[in-house]
Amino acid sequence: MKPADWKMMGYIGLVLGILFLIGGGWIWLNVQGYLGWGGEYEYYAYRYYPMPLLIAGVILFVVGYAFVWRGVEEEKSQKSQT
Repeated sequence: MKPADWKMMGYIGLVLGILFLIGGGWIWLNVQGYLGWGGEYEYYAYRYYPMPLLIAGVILFVVGYAFVWRGVEEEKSQKSQT
């Protein structure tokens, strides 16, 4: 693949990773419980979403960074060959 392809996929991964991390962190901080009528503690329905989003965000960020790094290394190797 061309270095530009590696870098483009890497930037997409970085942006999606950052968005997932921000979204997961926002949901994590805003998961709130409340006391229902019977005094029991109830949670909102989206309490199960933040951890998968945070994990996906970290994975996408790391993969995106690796792809950008690979693109930079490919550019360096192409410049050294010419």
